[in-house]
Amino acid sequence: MRLRTSAKVAAAAALGAVALSAPAAARPVWQEPATGPSIDRLRETLLRPGELKGFTPLDCPTVRTDAVEQTGFVAGLREPLAADGARGESVAAEFRTRAAASAEAARALGAAPGATYAVAGIPGGHGYTTFAGNGYGVVFTVGQREYELHVQFAFTQSSKRAAVAAAARVVYHRALGH
Repeated sequence: MRLRTSAKVAAAAALGAVALSAPAAARPVWQEPATGPSIDRLRETLLRPGELKGFTPLDCPTVRTDAVEQTGFVAGLREPLAADGARGESVAAEFRTRAAASAEAARALGAAPGATYAVAGIPGGHGYTTFAGNGYGVVFTVGQREYELHVQFAFTQSSKRAAVAAAARVVYHRALGH
């Protein structure tokens, strides 16, 4: 089964606050899990159960298969997450170059709704809080890989910002090989 969406569309579903303006031709295709060296490396770095308290994967990560060639995209995974009264996703993507990964991170952060801030413990990592104050996200790169963690709570929980940042730091250190 193939599902047409984009990283921004997926974030919009999780956050309910991003405008869906990408034309259908620009949206990547996500499909059921696959294997391969890039996919297997990315799968190892996704958020794991227990790393963000209460959140668990809804099902297997889906694979992005048709990214636009000029972006330098190699492979990507998107894993939906759920908790009592909250939803989110963990995203990992590999690009041909560091510059391409950084450009995707900048694009993702630029599309994020609300205020942005630096994330302590993740060099170059940035987080955001949604305008409503009930959603948080972190975007960062490690070499040629770009990572995103998005979480939407049913109500404002400012204490969760630190928990989302801490979970992103765990993914960051795993991506570094620590």
